[in-house]
Amino acid sequence: MTAVKCHGPLTDWTPKTNVDNLADRVLGDVLYAGPLSIFDGYCKMEECIKFSLIGKHLPSKIMTQSIKTASKKDITHFVSDVRKKAVSDEEMFKKMILLFFQYAPTSAHAHFFSTMTDKDGDFLTQIIAELPQDLSHLNLTHCKGLKDRHVKLIAERLDKLDSLNLSNCRAITNAAVNTIVCRSAKNKLQNSVRFKSLNFSHCKNITNLALIKISGSRSMIGLQSLKFAGCHQITNEGVEALIHSTYLPILTSLNLRGCRQVTPEARALIAKILRQNALKRG
Repeated sequence: MTAVKCHGPLTDWTPKTNVDNLADRVLGDVLYAGPLSIFDGYCKMEECIKFSLIGKHLPSKIMTQSIKTASKKDITHFVSDVRKKAVSDEEMFKKMILLFFQYAPTSAHAHFFSTMTDKDGDFLTQIIAELPQDLSHLNLTHCKGLKDRHVKLIAERLDKLDSLNLSNCRAITNAAVNTIVCRSAKNKLQNSVRFKSLNFSHCKNITNLALIKISGSRSMIGLQSLKFAGCHQITNEGVEALIHSTYLPILTSLNLRGCRQVTPEARALIAKILRQNALKRG
């Protein structure tokens, strides 16, 4: 397993004579100088999470780094533990999801969700229901089990979300895009954050209707980056909707790589619009 080098104090921990094996393994070789501290110690993601789950505080920097440096194998093993707890211990399951996504970078999100299959619909629903509500970025790349109904749950629950990556989630359709676009209106979330970045690359069921919906919605006014790479059903019709939109004033990045039905002329026109938006923003 990958481990992260830790520096700085571990607070809110009082040495006890009945410290369990987990705490022993997490602490490793420590130096005592009054309050417990780790100098030149190493914390694996699994141990950091387990240590936190037994009520011991770890600095956020250590938690973040331990997850950031975890291997795919580490995260796959963690997902396996989460599956077991989803059945045997609901409260622990909730804590594990909350803890992981509180500190995980988006690359770790992708590793986590890429373990899902098309048979994991109910499991995904459980996970989404426990995601931190203040989450601003979510990466579900290669999540084979993700369906339109899951995107609806995400949109309803995470009103602070401003970046959503659904690339290679091949089961989703235009309905998922519609849900994202209409989030504020449908849920009446007056304080919902506007999306800045959306990625639908390689979602084979996405068509021009998705671009038309995004282009015609005032709720997309904060959008800066949009990706539809490899969406083979997209044509000039969808791109023209973007070109003529009045609701995308700060869109400066658009990825249509692999959209074979979009002509060079249409690409040149949208590129011009993006450059103009960039210049206006200074």
